[in-house]
Amino acid sequence: MYVIISTPDDANPGNEYFMSSFFVDWQGWKKLELPFNKFLNSNGGAKLDNIRKVIIHPRWYDSDPVSSPDDKLYFDAMALAKNAVEPSIRQIGKSALPGSEVRYSFSLKNIGGADTAYALSLKTPMGAGYGTTFPATTAVAANGAETDVDVLATVPASAEAGSATKAILNVHPLAGGKDTTIELNLKVGAPRSVTKQHPYVMASRDQLAEAKNKIGTYGWASDYLAAIRLKADEWVDKTVYYPSKPGGESTLYVCGDTPLVFDYDKPHEHLCPTDGTWHTGG
Repeated sequence: MYVIISTPDDANPGNEYFMSSFFVDWQGWKKLELPFNKFLNSNGGAKLDNIRKVIIHPRWYDSDPVSSPDDKLYFDAMALAKNAVEPSIRQIGKSALPGSEVRYSFSLKNIGGADTAYALSLKTPMGAGYGTTFPATTAVAANGAETDVDVLATVPASAEAGSATKAILNVHPLAGGKDTTIELNLKVGAPRSVTKQHPYVMASRDQLAEAKNKIGTYGWASDYLAAIRLKADEWVDKTVYYPSKPGGESTLYVCGDTPLVFDYDKPHEHLCPTDGTWHTGG
């Protein structure tokens, strides 16, 4: 099926329209979403200011298959929806042991044009025995600003190692706009079996035995071990800060669902073609 937004402009030669398509591969009712950035601009001259009509057509090209006369498609409602929120990530994957807790963190950027908070609700729960804790409403985010969200998930002690589940969190802009979802994936692991060898030592038994022999034989080796221990003690007491967000801009999500465009004349900047803004990877 083709959706054509007719936008004729007498000042331009040719036929101006926006077009998108979808396949009808289901029976019953289904909610369809057609992002505007997925619409084709016929000759580059189509403008939303010139909308005259919307055409829904089963065929647009001669190569399209002919639909069956028995097929029927009903539309119970149509609406324009504005994207008002841009999540920092849409899918998060975590691993945890049975009987443990795991935290999902992300941010929501307000791109709706007005200050708003976001209502959070579970569209799909993780499953029986799993728990999820999160605020019902986020803090208010000014237009262009972000608000951080933490979701705490509890894994039941009866969870089977190797199993996987997920929750889908719905995000609703209270000031209006299109809802979005965040997918929280979880894999259940198994406790690691205890061995006498340290799991993170990148040395064999023979290499460790040789090192111990040198430490007992040579003074320089003993001094080197003392220096390593001193440095290790400093790291034990050192506060380590880790970022809650990626260090640079990804080519996904910062421009809605449209990938950023690389410009060879600006190697440190990437263009968002939908709004003309430049993003750096700083």
